[in-house]
Amino acid sequence: VYRVWQESKWYPNLLGSDASLSLRNVAELYEIWCFLEIRRILISLGFEEVNNHKALLTNQGLGVSMTDGFGGAFSFKRKDGIRLRLAHEPLFKTNTRPIKTWTTAQKPDVVLEATFEDGAEFIWLFDAKYRLSTNEEQDLVPDDAINQLHRYRDALIHSHKSTTENYEKSRPVFGVYALFPGYYD
Repeated sequence: VYRVWQESKWYPNLLGSDASLSLRNVAELYEIWCFLEIRRILISLGFEEVNNHKALLTNQGLGVSMTDGFGGAFSFKRKDGIRLRLAHEPLFKTNTRPIKTWTTAQKPDVVLEATFEDGAEFIWLFDAKYRLSTNEEQDLVPDDAINQLHRYRDALIHSHKSTTENYEKSRPVFGVYALFPGYYD
C-alpha cells in the first residue's frame, strides 16, 4: 500500500504544480495506477527511460485534465533496438496524423506504441476498469468495457501517403486489453 501511495504521489509531480490540487475518484486513481504499473513493468523488462515531458494540463475548477496524452508520454529504448512510447489518455481525432479516426474522437486510457529496428510499428491499448461483472465462478470484465475495447481497436486508422494522390490505410492496433481488479489464482 505504501509503494502504491508513493507512486500515486509521484504522478502529480510528473505533471507539474498544476496537478497539486486535483480531485480524483477511485476509478481515475486506478487508471493512473495501471499506467504507472505498465511503466514499472517496462523498466523491469530492460527498457531504459529515454525522456519524459511534462503534460499539458487544463484546470477545471478543482480538477485537472490533460490536453494531450502524447505530450506527457514516456519514451523508452532497449539494447535490441526496440523503442516504446507510453501515453496516458492520448486523443485521436479525425485530423490527427498518422493515426486518425473517421468520425468521433477516441481517448483510450493507456497507449503503448512499439517501433522495431526494421521499422515495423505496433500499438497496444489498455483500458482500466475499476469494476467487475461477477458470476458465481469468476470475476469478469463488464460487457460494456469489452465493447469499448472493440470500438477503440476498430476506430483507429493509420493513414499515410503512398503516392501523390493515394493514401494507404491500415489498422495499427495489435491488441486491446482490459485492466480490472479481478481475482485469479
